[in-house]
Amino acid sequence: MSAAGYSFAETGMRFWQDVLQKAAPEGEEKFVPYTDWDFSGMTDEVMETYVDWLRHDIENSPMPRVFLSQEGFSDLVLMYDSFGITFVERVLARLKSYYPVHVIMLARPQTSFIESMLAHSIKRGYSGGVEAFLESFPVNSLSWETHRDIFSMVSTNGDVRLLPFSMEILHRTLGKNLVESFFWRCGWDVQIPDDKVPQANPNASPDLHDLMNYANRTLPFLRATEVNHFLSEQFPKEPGVKINNLPREYTEQLIELYENENESLLVKYEDWCPPNALLMMNT
Repeated sequence: MSAAGYSFAETGMRFWQDVLQKAAPEGEEKFVPYTDWDFSGMTDEVMETYVDWLRHDIENSPMPRVFLSQEGFSDLVLMYDSFGITFVERVLARLKSYYPVHVIMLARPQTSFIESMLAHSIKRGYSGGVEAFLESFPVNSLSWETHRDIFSMVSTNGDVRLLPFSMEILHRTLGKNLVESFFWRCGWDVQIPDDKVPQANPNASPDLHDLMNYANRTLPFLRATEVNHFLSEQFPKEPGVKINNLPREYTEQLIELYENENESLLVKYEDWCPPNALLMMNT
């Protein structure tokens, strides 16, 4: 990366999580569900401070080109569209006043995204059940087309470069793994052996979710998360396994709303990406 002039900046996840999440009782750690995020502390002053924090980290980077990689930015827009758009406008879009900014968006079928978020939440201590969790993700808030339009405000030229979050499709169409494909969209053609690309933040096989939920209900928070992280690392969901544990009605609503939109989103990339790359029944 250094040879190509790239480095990663710290996005300050802890900084804004502390502001957004409701505080646990003093001295106690716990999982804070997405539905309980509290934005009352995210004042204009705090957002201005965060912009300054990001600029400081960018300008002190050892390389001229800097990556800001943070899926939490997307989570804000997906789950709290009103505040999320304000955050994009007042924080992220401000950066193009100081630097040339390009945006790369990794998209996956909505069914796969929701299942991944549920599995990650269970690993982090959530035990409220599937139906309650889905209330955090109303079906009408999961348009990748709208998501791309919102984040186009961040880009200097208004463009958002797209990658499907599918190892199989990227290998088949580009002959590249996810990391190589990401850098390719940045204009850097590099070869990285697959065995050098670790599986980051693995989720456990869905067969273990009941056991993990039991740990979340009966063990102290830190012990439960230790157990769940161990299970996730030792018994991860196998790559390529097609599982859909979402309620049938919820899945059907997602397909009705977004199947055609997902296909049209990828039309401009059809020279290297098939239109069905975001087909929800692939998952």
